[in-house]
Formats: sequence, C-alpha cells, structure tokens
Amino acid sequence: MVGQESESKRLRVRRACTYCRFRRIKCDGEQPCSHCRRRAQLCEYSTEIGSNLPKKSHLNHNFGPRKPTQDEYIRYLENRVQNLENSLMNKFPTNAQSSNKTIESNILSLDGKRTGRVTRHDAILANKLGQYLFFKLHPSERESLSIPRLQFYGWNMSGGHYLNQMPLAVQPLILNPSKQSDLCAWLLNFFFHKVNPLFCMIHQPVFMDQYHKYVNDLIIAADTKAAKLFNAILYLIFAIAIRFSENHPQRPNRISVELKPGMEEDLFHSAYETVSKLSFEWQSLELIQSWVLITFYLRAAHRQTSSYTSLGSAIRMCKGMLLNIEINNNANRDQAYEEIKAKRMFWLVYTWDRLYSWQSGRQCEIQDESINREFPPLDGTSCSDGWLQKPALSMIYLGRYSGRLQQHAFGNKNVDETFLKNIAAELSQVKSWCDSNMSCDEFDRLLLDQVYLTYHDIYLSLYNKQLLGLIDCHSCVEWCYSDAFLLKDQSEQTLDIFENMRSRAELEVPWWMNLSLMFNISLISVILIYSGIETEEFADTFRRAISLLNAVKGKASMSTECVWAIKTLNHMCFLRMQKTANSLAQIGIDHGPSTVNQHRFLEFDHVGRGPSDQIIASSPTGSLSGIKSSSMLDNEIDANECLNWFDPWLEEVF
Repeated sequence: MVGQESESKRLRVRRACTYCRFRRIKCDGEQPCSHCRRRAQLCEYSTEIGSNLPKKSHLNHNFGPRKPTQDEYIRYLENRVQNLENSLMNKFPTNAQSSNKTIESNILSLDGKRTGRVTRHDAILANKLGQYLFFKLHPSERESLSIPRLQFYGWNMSGGHYLNQMPLAVQPLILNPSKQSDLCAWLLNFFFHKVNPLFCMIHQPVFMDQYHKYVNDLIIAADTKAAKLFNAILYLIFAIAIRFSENHPQRPNRISVELKPGMEEDLFHSAYETVSKLSFEWQSLELIQSWVLITFYLRAAHRQTSSYTSLGSAIRMCKGMLLNIEINNNANRDQAYEEIKAKRMFWLVYTWDRLYSWQSGRQCEIQDESINREFPPLDGTSCSDGWLQKPALSMIYLGRYSGRLQQHAFGNKNVDETFLKNIAAELSQVKSWCDSNMSCDEFDRLLLDQVYLTYHDIYLSLYNKQLLGLIDCHSCVEWCYSDAFLLKDQSEQTLDIFENMRSRAELEVPWWMNLSLMFNISLISVILIYSGIETEEFADTFRRAISLLNAVKGKASMSTECVWAIKTLNHMCFLRMQKTANSLAQIGIDHGPSTVNQHRFLEFDHVGRGPSDQIIASSPTGSLSGIKSSSMLDNEIDANECLNWFDPWLEEVF
C-alpha cells in the first residue's frame, strides 16, 4: 500500500494541469481534474517536451533492476520516439486544420466582424478584467460601474481638434436606373458576361438582388451611406462597361447614342470620391471590392501610379481585416456568407497583387507564407459556391506562378534553369486544364483570350532575362540557343490569338495585354534577328507583330509610341549591321574562283570523280584528317601514296 501511495503521489506531481500548477494546489491528474470540474472551466495540460516525464528514468521504471533484452529496448526507444513526435506535433501543428485552430484561437474580435479582428491582446485585457470583476460584485455594487469596451485605449493624444467624419455630398444621378433602365440593363449584362468572369470581382446573383432593391428604394435610401456605397460600385461597373464596349463590335448603335460625352469620366470620379471618403475612416469587404474595380478601370485607362495606389488601398485593407486567414464561423447564415465573401475578396486581391506586380516589375505584397487559407483546387469544387468561375480560377493560378517567378528573380542573380523548367511545366498544366474545361459555349471568346494571353506573357518572360546575354557581353546571364525555339513557338501562338481577334474586329477592345505583348514579341524578334538567330523565322514574326501594332494605332494612343520605339531600335540594328557589312566588304570579298581550293587534290586524281567528292564532303570539317580516315576505311588509297600528299606543301615551305 505504501508503494502504491507513493506512486500515486508521484503521478499527481507529474500530471498537474495548468490551473493547478498556477494555483499550486494538488491535481488528481484526471481530464478534467476535480478543481476544473467544480469551476466549469477548461482543463489543459502542458504539451512542452519534458513536462510529463518523471524524474526517474523511464527505462528503470519499466524494467526495474534487470537489464532489458535487445527487442525490449528497441520497442522502448520506438515508443519514446513516438511520444516525442506527438509532443512536437502538438507544439508545432503540421496540418492545416490544427494550424487554423491555433491561429483562430489567437485572433481577437472587437466587434464580431471582420473589421474588428486583431492579434494584440492589449485590446481585450481591460474588457476581460472588467467582465470578471463586474460579475463578481453584488448587484447593488454594480450600479455605478460599467465594463470598459473593447478597443485600444490611449491610441493618440489628439486633443480637442479631433476630425469630424467627412460628409458625403448628395450628387446628382448620372445614370438613373429607373428612367434609363434599358441602358443600365445592357451595361450590366455586358459587364457580367464579357468582363467580370475573368476575375469574379462581383457576385452577380447577390448584386442583382441588391440592384433591384436599390432601384425600388432609390429615392428613399439615396442619402444613406450604404446606398451611396452601392451606387459607387454600380457607377464603377457602368464606367468599366462603357470603356470596354466602346470599340466592341457587339455594342448596338442605340446604346452608343444614349452614352453622352464625358459620362464615363463623371461616373468614375463620382464613385472614386465616395469610396475615398468612406475608406478614409472605415474598412469593409465592399470597400475592397470598390478599390479593385477602381484598379481595374485605371489599369485600362490611366497611369501606373494611379492604379498602383488604388491596388495598394485594397491590399492594405485586405491585410487589416486578416482576410489571409480562414476562420470557421458557423453562427448564422449571414456570417457564413460573409466568410465566403471574405474568401473571394482575398483571392481577388491576391490575384491582382501577383499579376499587377509581375506586369509592372514591382514586388508583390502578399507572401505565400502569410496565407492560412486552402489554395483553391483546380477542379469543379472551387467554383461550387456560384461566385468563382473557371477563368478567374485559372487567373489565381497564373498569379501564383508569376509571383514565384518574381520572387526567384528578386532573390537570384543567375537564372536557375531547373526552376524555370518546373514553372514552365506547371504553367503548361494550367493551360491544359483551361483547354479541357473552358469553352466559348460557356464564356466569351475575347474574355478567354485574356487568360491565354496572360499565360503566354508569363511563359515568354521566363526567358527574357537570358536575352541580356545576347545584348550585353558582360552580363552574367548565359544564353541558351534552345530557348529561341521556345520563344518562337510562344510568340507564334500569341500572334495567332491576336490575328483571330482582329478577324472578329475585337483587337481594339482595351484589354491591356494586347499592346504590351505585341510590343514584347516585336522586341524579342529584333534582338534575335540582330544576334543572327533564326533570322528568317523571326523576321516573319516581327512583320506580323508590327502589322498588329499598326492596326491599333488609330485607337490606342500608346501604340504610336510602341511602334516608334520598335522601329527606332530596328533602325539602329540595321545601321549597325550595315556598318559591319561594309567593314567586311572593305576587307575583301573578292575571293576568286573555287578552283584554287581543288587544284592540290587533282594530283591524286580524286577531285572530279564521284567517290572522291563524296569522301571530301563526308569530312565533318573538310580537313585532311577526315579524308585520310575515310580513304583508309575504304582501302582506296595506299599508305605510301597518302604520305606523298604532303610533298607539294613541303616543297613550298622549304
């Protein structure tokens, strides 16, 4: 009995829960222990390595004074390793589910919404302490007390000059859905079928329900902030639809007549003012949505700086709301939809961050290591929520690989051929998936073209750095001749897409990949022609690309400067090559007849006869050694006669 009691005491000392150890009271080692059961609180045991180990050796405890056999010792070691692995897995979760639970438990909500989630416990300590103390007091003692709210107390020392909220001015309706229903319906239909599926910025079913409610309550709800924000999103959709339908062959004349000059710009500026003022002091999923729409419009219609700034607003708000972290919230239907919306907004911002950063040469801001969401699988399950569509799913993957390629470019001076081959293989897999899963019966052909053009842009860029090896002899990048065939193949596939677009009169629709890819293909062709690599083939590619650039000169103002830049470079190459040709001509190209190259061999009665000509031709280098080897194999020349070949040269030398 004494031994059992001592063993029981030892076990109690070894297995004490966190609460009992903190209070320094005896713990019975149960789960939960008696103290935690009485207080109806969570009973936890430390998972630190060594916390559950007895002071005496486990080996001595298991086997006593006798020496264990080899098999027993091996089993003992295997069990110990397994226990250590379990302890490590508890401390450092390796699977996504455990990791999500750990992260979720460390995220604090100030208001129960995405806008108020933080990771600093200072924001809740005052509130939690207040709650604990408040409910310990007698009701009569609580009358003059209140619990501190959830917030970061002492945020600044603003004094008496705290800014008031920015007023949202009542702006006149630029497009009235009630009175111009036909025009508004056509613009919405154009946006949702020919623009939105590429990124899925808007959830069409929910938006259209809100739109009909907005139209019905337009007069009553016009002054509320929610109505003004929805109106701003609607105006951005209208502005994008007007811009992208301007040169589209399917826009009817009746729609063009209703669109007054300057209407597109007025719609954008009105929406931008509302979104900017609301974002100055608030954040929401709808505001992120608005900033991506603004970025989309500016990407097609304005400067890099403006679109980069608007995208930055979306990225910062995305980070501030912790959209990169997946949190399971099954409290009610509305919150469940908000979580779906949060997921879609995150991958939308992620795609734009990656692709825009790649195309503009900037470093992306959302790193893969910070993402605690499951990456959308490339199958039908990702598009089952009725929001995400297949083109947008493929763009997420293209953004993913462009980000990896960009990070590699930032971190490596030299080009890792193995890395490039792996990226190329993964890109090809995405393209194969697109070929099998996306068709013109389901999506607009021009919209699908943007997916493939983005793919070709990334693929062509895999080898752009190697082109420096052809331009700068001091470059550390080495050119691989086989890359020329990949560039040629990708260039031709891209030009095929453009030429099909031109045949459908869709080349002037302002998708930004059109102009940039035409220019890049022209530039690649000039460099390779100047370097003397596949000149005839790339000359044809160059002619096709220049023809396409000239085809959009009347509509896209930047095409004029693109043509100027390419033709200027082409002119420089021509002058340099002409100068080189003149120098070679001045040195001399008057080589005379080729008989001088043959008279030495006439002495051996081999030149002029079929077999001997074949022997000379069979020599890889045209050298004497090649002729000698062939003749010896054929037993056509005697060894002594072969030595006489050197006599004429010896006579001349001496």
